[in-house]
This record gives sequence, C-alpha cells and structure tokens, in this order.
Amino acid sequence: FNRTATKFYPDFSDTADALLRNAASHAREGQWAEAVDLYQRVIQQFGDKVARLPKDDAAGDPSGESVLFVDLRQFCQRRLAALPPAGRAIYRSRVDVRAEQWYRQGAAERDRGLLRRVVEQAFCSAWGDDALELLGDLAFEDGRFDEALSLYRQLVPDSPGDRSGLIHPDPSVDLARVAAKKLLCRAAEAEDPPDRAALEAFAAAYPDAAGALAGRSGRYAETLAEALRLDHLAPPAQPDGRWPTFAGAPTRTKVVPGPIDVGSLQWRIELEAYNPNTLSRGMGVRAMGMSSFRIPDDRLLAYHPIVLGDQVVVCDSNRILAYDLNDRPTGPPGSSAGAHREAWKHDETQERSGPIAALPVTTLPRYTLTAFGDRIYARMGPTGPVHFGMGRMSVASPGSIIAVDRNSEGKLLWTCQASDLTLPQRPADGLNRSLGFEGTPVADARRVYVAVTDRRELTSTYVACLDAETGTPRWVRYLGAAPSEFDNPLGFGMGMGMGGGFGSPLNDFGHRLLSLDGSTVYYQTNLGAVAALDAETGGIRWVATYPREDRNDAGLGHERDLNPAIVHDGLVIVAPDDANSIYAFNAASGRLVWKTKPLPDEVKLAHLLGVAKGRLVATGDRVLLFDVRTGKLVQSWPDNGPAFEGFGRGLLAGDKIYWPTRNEIQILDQATGLRVEPSIKLQDSFHTTGGNLAVGDGYLIVAQADALVVFCQNSRLIQRYRDEIARAPDQASNYFRLARAAEATGKDELALEALGQALRRARPSESIDGHPLVEATRDHQFRLLMRLGRKARADQAWASAAAHLDRAIKIARSDRDRLMARLMLADVQLDRGTPRDAVVTLQGLLAEEQLRPLSVAAEDGHRTIRADLLIGDRLAAILQAHGRGLYETFDRQARDLLERGKAQGDAHLLEEGGRSYPVALVVPDSLLALGQLRDTSNRPAEAAHAYKRLLAAAPGDALRARALLGLARAYEAQRLWVPARDTYTEILARFVDVTLEEFGTETKVAALVAERLAHEPFDRMMGDRSEPTLPVPLVRRWGRPLPGAVRPLGAQGVPPSAEASRIFLVQGLALRAIDPASGEPLWSADLSSPPVWVGYLADKII
Repeated sequence: FNRTATKFYPDFSDTADALLRNAASHAREGQWAEAVDLYQRVIQQFGDKVARLPKDDAAGDPSGESVLFVDLRQFCQRRLAALPPAGRAIYRSRVDVRAEQWYRQGAAERDRGLLRRVVEQAFCSAWGDDALELLGDLAFEDGRFDEALSLYRQLVPDSPGDRSGLIHPDPSVDLARVAAKKLLCRAAEAEDPPDRAALEAFAAAYPDAAGALAGRSGRYAETLAEALRLDHLAPPAQPDGRWPTFAGAPTRTKVVPGPIDVGSLQWRIELEAYNPNTLSRGMGVRAMGMSSFRIPDDRLLAYHPIVLGDQVVVCDSNRILAYDLNDRPTGPPGSSAGAHREAWKHDETQERSGPIAALPVTTLPRYTLTAFGDRIYARMGPTGPVHFGMGRMSVASPGSIIAVDRNSEGKLLWTCQASDLTLPQRPADGLNRSLGFEGTPVADARRVYVAVTDRRELTSTYVACLDAETGTPRWVRYLGAAPSEFDNPLGFGMGMGMGGGFGSPLNDFGHRLLSLDGSTVYYQTNLGAVAALDAETGGIRWVATYPREDRNDAGLGHERDLNPAIVHDGLVIVAPDDANSIYAFNAASGRLVWKTKPLPDEVKLAHLLGVAKGRLVATGDRVLLFDVRTGKLVQSWPDNGPAFEGFGRGLLAGDKIYWPTRNEIQILDQATGLRVEPSIKLQDSFHTTGGNLAVGDGYLIVAQADALVVFCQNSRLIQRYRDEIARAPDQASNYFRLARAAEATGKDELALEALGQALRRARPSESIDGHPLVEATRDHQFRLLMRLGRKARADQAWASAAAHLDRAIKIARSDRDRLMARLMLADVQLDRGTPRDAVVTLQGLLAEEQLRPLSVAAEDGHRTIRADLLIGDRLAAILQAHGRGLYETFDRQARDLLERGKAQGDAHLLEEGGRSYPVALVVPDSLLALGQLRDTSNRPAEAAHAYKRLLAAAPGDALRARALLGLARAYEAQRLWVPARDTYTEILARFVDVTLEEFGTETKVAALVAERLAHEPFDRMMGDRSEPTLPVPLVRRWGRPLPGAVRPLGAQGVPPSAEASRIFLVQGLALRAIDPASGEPLWSADLSSPPVWVGYLADKII
C-alpha cells in the first residue's frame, strides 16, 4: 500500500461553506441577526448537502486522519443551539409561528412528516423539543424503540456534558419524563435493559418528579419501577434458528447460541461453478498479457446462502432456489444432484424474454440474499457491465432488485431496475449504462435499502430506499464520489500489479453491502468513506473519511472479500479494501474512536466475522482478535509457523470461532483465539472441502464453489431437546424444535406428538424464527400430515392416508391448504374404489364460494387453473368412468336452481347453477337463460361471459350456434366491432346449416349472419382494421410527460374497437389503460407481478 490515492469527495458545497464561515464570523462578533440570516439561508438552499466539521469540534478527529462531514441542516442547527439566549430569541422570532403551525397540525393528525419538518427545519425553535418528544412517542408506539431512543437522547443526552451530537439547547418539555421514557425504550429493546443501578440513578436525579407515564400517574421513579416489573416491555426471549442475511444479521455481526455439532452429512446439491474464463473474456485479460494469471480458489466461493426455519435458500444471477433442510434424500447419505429436489424455485429466465446473466462480466460474482418476514430480496443479473476490449465500449448491466414470497413458492412480488431510480447529482443525459445496483439490500418491515454505483469520470455512490410492499423508490441519497481508477476493478483486491488498478474503462459495481441497525443505515463504500443515513428520510447523519491507500504491488496480503460495516454496541467497525487498517467510528456521531496499526504486507485479511467476548474477530490466512474498545491486536493464530489457507467465511457460535480452511474447520476460543477443540476433518471424514458457512437449528451449511453441503446433528438434537423439555416442560418452542429434529430422522410419530404438545402449550405472544409459534406449529403439522398422506397413498394404505388428510384439513390455517388437502382426499377416495365419496368431497369444495377462485397447479405442472374449473374437469372424468348415477342427487339440485332462476328472473340463481354443479345436465340451459337475462338487462359484458361458458358446455351444434350468435351481439353492444365480426364469420364457417328460432320463426343462422354483415360498420371494415382508414396528414392531439418510474407498453394484436387503448402505462405492479382520444387514464389494475407485455385477444387483454 502507498498512501497516494485520491480522497473521497462528499456532497459538499463551497458556497455553503463560505456562508457558514461568514455566519461564524458574525456570531463571534455578537451580530446574532446576521448569523441567524445566514444559517437559515444555508438550511433552505443547501440543506441536503454536508458540512465539514472543524478539528476542534467535539465530534471531530483532532489528528485529522479522519474528516467528518454532517448534514448541513444538522450543522446549522448545532450552531444555532450554541448561540446565547439573545441570539436564539432572534431565531425564534422568525421561525416559531411557522413551526407552531407544523407542530399543531402534525400532532393533531399524527403526521410524522410535519413533525419531522419541525425537527429538520426549526430544531431550535420553541416547538422543536415538543416535536422531538412526540416523534419519539410515535416511534415507541410503532415498536421502533431504537428510533425513539435516539430522539429522546436529543432532549436528554446519555452524558450531560457530551455536546458532540445535536442536542436541543433549552427544552421546555418534562425532561424527567423523557429520561424515564429512555429507560422504557432500553427495556423494550432488551439489548441493554436498565438495571437496579440505572433506576437508582434516575431516582437520585429526579427525586420528586411526577406525572403521567406508562398509563399511570405518580412519582416517575415509582411508576418506572412498576412498569418495568409488570408490563413485560421486552419480548420474551425466543429461540431463533434463522440466518436471514449475509453474516447472519443486518448489523453484520451475530453469535449463534450454542456450539455447532456437525453430526453427519445430510445431503449435497450441485451448484453452477463460476468460470473464470468468463471474466477473462469480458475484461480482455489475454489482450493485456495476463492470460496466465490464476484467480485464487477461495475467490471462487461465490455463494452465501440464508437459512429460514427449515429451509436453506441460495441464489445465482438468474435463480433463487430453496431446499428443505430436513428432507431425506432418496439416495445414500451425501447424495448430490438428482437425489434432492428444491422445495421451490424462482427463475428470472422465465420472467423475462431471455437469460439476464448470459453475458461476460467484469467482476467476480458474489450471490447473497436477505429475508425479512416471508419476503426474500436478491440482486439478479450480472455483477457488472459488459465491456468490449479495453475501450469505453460497454453496455448496461441488466441487474435488478427483486422480492419474492417464500410462502407462495417464490412468487415474484416486484422488480426494481436501476433505471427506475431518479438519481440526484447526475447529468441528465439519458444514459444509464454506467449505473447499477451493488449487492443485495438490507430490509426492515417497511423498507428496503440498497447501494447504487454510477461509474463515470468519477465513481459516484448512492443509497436507495424502496418500498418493501411494491418496490417503488421512496428516496435516493447521493453520498459522494471518488476517482474511478482507484475503484478496485475486480471487487475483491485480487492483487494484480497494474499500478493503481485497470483504470476507468472498467466499471466495477461489485457487491458492496449495507448494514442496518434500528433506524440507521451504514455504508462502508470502499472508496475512502463510511456513511450513516437516517432510514426514514435518507438524510445523511454523518460521513467519515479515512486515508485511502493505492495498491501498486502484486501482493495478495490485503485481500478483502465482502466487507460491510459491523455495527456493535455504539461502534461502526470497517476493514476497507482501500486501507491497510481497521477503523472504528462512533455510531451516533461518526467520530473516529480507534484504528488498528497498519496490517503487515504478509498478513491477508479477508473477512470480519463479528464481535464476541469483547473481541473483533477477523480471518484471512490466520485468525486475528482485536480488543473491540481499543483496536489493539490481542491474538493472532497461528502465532508462529506457516499460516493456514483460509477457505471461505466462518462464523461465531456459542463461545467458539469456526474458521473454514480448505480441508478442515478450525475451532478456536472467542476470548483467547486459541484452539479449544480438534478441527472438523471435512476431507478425511466426509470427502468434501470448506466454504462459506451458515447455520440453522441443528444444521451446518457449507457453500462451496460448486455445491451446497448440509450437515445435520438431528439424532443428538433429539436428546438435547428432550433434556430441555425435562428442565422446562411448559416451554412450547422446545417441543417444536424436537419435532423438526424428529422429522428429519424419520421419527414422524414423535414429530406429530411433539407438534401437538407445542400447540397446546404455545402462548399467543410466543414466536419462533420470527413467526408466531402457534401459526408456525400448525403450518408444520399441516405439511407433515400432507407428506404422510402422500406416502400412505403411494403405499396404498388408504385408511391411513385418509386419516392423515382428515387431520390436515382440520389443522389447515388457510383456504388454499384446506383446498389442497381435500383435493388429495378425493384422489385417495377414488383410488381406493369409492368414487361416490370422491364426488361428494369435490362437490363440498364447490359449495364453499371462497375456494372456487383459488389457483391450483394443473396436472401437467406447467400452468395454474382456477379451482372450480379443475374440480369440474375431475368430476367429468369420474362420471365418464363410473356413470352419471353418481351425480343424480346433484342433478336434481341443479334443476331446481334453474327453474327458480327462470321463474324469478334471478341471475344469481342461474349463475350458481353453473358454478356449483358444473357437470349437471341442465348447465347449458342455465347458461343460455343467464345470457338472455343479461341481454335484456343491458349488461353485455356479463352476457358475453355467459355465452362463452355456454360455448364450452354446449352438447350440440344448435346450442353452440346460439352461444356464438349471442356472443357476437354482446360484442356489438359494447362496440367491439372486430371480435363481433370474427364471431359472425366463425358462425358462417361452422354452422351454415343450423336452424334457430328467431322472433317465432325457424331461420337458418347463416342468413341472419349474412344480413348483419352486410350493414355498417361491418360493410366498411377491411382486414384487421376496426374502423375505416384514418385520413392523412395526421395531427397531434395530445402529449403527456411520464415520470421516470413509468414505462409505456404498446398493445399487440388487433384492438377490438377504435376506442380501445393502444398504449398502457406500467408503474410497479400497476397497469393503466390510456384513452387514445385524450391521453387520460381509463382504468388501472394492480397485478401480482410487473407487466412486461400487453396484447388483445378478442375482448380480453392478456
């Protein structure tokens, strides 16, 4: 490393800086009005920029090694807060009226936006303290305790003498109550709950303070103690077997409870291995004389899976694959591909017209995922743009952020392209080929956060926030830029001695990951800076720089793999790729707390695993332990002799470090860094290698370059959970985990019994792996019973299969689950020779109206179909095979509905006859009567629907011709001339000799049709045109600007009329039809996934 690299340039304004210096000069001279004027001007004109803190500021770094920038609004508010009372009085005379209006309206409407406006634009006003307290209260009510605590701290700081943050200068709110609320927040967070000493300190500081608090009245000290004792603010400690994101947590540090016992190899599935030659072709490496360069093997470990309950999920550039951890493969232990099928799969190549990752890329891939609740987020597509040679010729990386639903077998919820973002500080040239997402997002319940890079003359970096429900951008924040030639082109410090990198022609989007802690997003940019942003608004809390280092040798000593910031106990710890030290910053203020000594060139540092036992654990070619409070190196293992070959990312579990090498997993003590157990012999015992590690409850997952290997300790877990149950027999979660371990080892009856016990003991407030325990138990019971029912059916154990399915029907939580169980029960009844029972079961499903419209997989496995249509097909097949006598009772009921419907003119009864009894003899008569009734009621669209159904159900040509004639006339009533003409033409082609009764006279249908086609508008129609040829020249009638997130789609096929939309707009999941005459929206429909193509089929839009 040489310290010659150019620095990071944040979003700084020289004009604002000059105004601030001028304001400070006025303040020193006591010219308060002039200073206030300038500070307000900066807030209004440059509020989104950042200001550089001077070295003598309380939050600054006196050494000057780290330069700290803060939000300009916050900087100005700190300066206003530092003014004497006379200066603040001038300020308040100018802003209090407006601030009061915002506050009162925000308080009345509980509008967080208005309250935040008070804090951001009028913090030091007389209403700023009221807005802070109310925002904290609202955050507390929403369960965002970290956010509430940070707001309360701006009124009552933890250290009264610490003015490094933004603190209200003279709050008038009840500070004793705010201090009590801080302790309630800590209790609710459960990470740093107040102890007896904290309560005694509060009582000493506010001995006589009293008022309303926590639904009580009285002395705060007594109320606080009672609330902490009785209100159970902290959620009960729940076991969590999830590994939901990279490093196990959005803070990028996690210690798994309990040690890891490998047990036996459960299964292995093959993954697509990364081919380094793809990289070479994309970069033109051979042209640079580097064809002999070898990529280190550990750099090819691309996969970082996540674990959610009893599934492991992994992705590549095009697919997300989920596997059931406790499935028992059909082959021998450790069987690979073919023996273990995925539980579900999302394939982007089926969502789009072609593979989105088929082109060569310029970076080594890294595949990560993030889950929150049942949503799984991933970055799809190539990890960088495609280049041709070494020039600036490149095409955009079609990468995207997607969200899929785990509960719906990977159903796509939304997609966000980088081109959907409107980026600040970016030239409006319409080009986005240099723009791309970085790695997988981090997420909370409402929002998704992802890094964005724009590589031009400078590498510009952004953070974008998307709506978790729809993927719609909420905010995008520009952080700053650095020279592109120092942006590591291969992403992971591959040590190619090219004198500062390959230069700006190579755009590296890499896979930089964000970190999330409560209401703050942290970004370690690898560009000379670390940033903290407000998760709600995107406001920059601080940007701290560090000295960048330029690589100019071929050494591999400082290689970093994925290296997001670690957030732990008020510190943000980073090991940047462009620096040879590790840095720790104060999470609240950005102040540099410590830095390690520069790492020697011979030491390779690839991963920061996290913090445990007061130690920061780093790995590479050895394990390094640093004191987390001082940054001092306390242990290096091995401390002598040759280093090991680290092979993948390890993890922290119990009180141990698990560090994978090529053939083993080393086990070290977290406090001392010394080996405490014999290593796990992967090669000798299991004939496999190391890789990136992840864990679930009882499972160890090793993600290798070309495979996913799962180890299981379930036989030992069974005894462990039995011991836990013996110690705490009412702890429902232990029964649940016992059931999972039992199922994985084939002890299904034990699993069912344990699930029953868990259900009987579970409390409504209990959760497991992030889900309510009661719901998780019932879902697991259902899946197990369904699997046992399928197995019994395959074994022809009909009674056992029916018993399992009956139980599954009773335990099912959702309509879809009940539907699937009853459909399988009907199959079992048919298989065992009782078709009458199967008919009764299927008819029972049709009687439940909420089940009919559900979609189920068709028997061919390639499409879905409405449940009522599938049931109708199955009933028809049963009657064909076993005779109509099975349906005699239902035929009578259908005929009764027809007669009542015709007598009463009741369309609902006629409709119900066809829906509830789809194979009844009277269905065609019911549909014909329904269509005619809709005709006379002037409801042509509904009439058309009835005639289409009659066309499918009609037993003979006369009814089919009648259906087509009614359909054509219904189209005409809707002015859908093209499908009307086509339907008339079909009648002439198919039913020329059919005679119908029309107006009391028997008439050939062909004559009726020919006469109608001879009149307008059909006599003027030519080809596929719905109207005569338009006159020329054409005249522009309207124009409409489109926001950046809206895409137009042109309709394919023949529009059914001149009034039909030719243009549709797509925004997120919404499809909007546009009136061709005016450009105004006609209607909008929310779809289940983003529409990419629109076309007409008769009167339908596909």
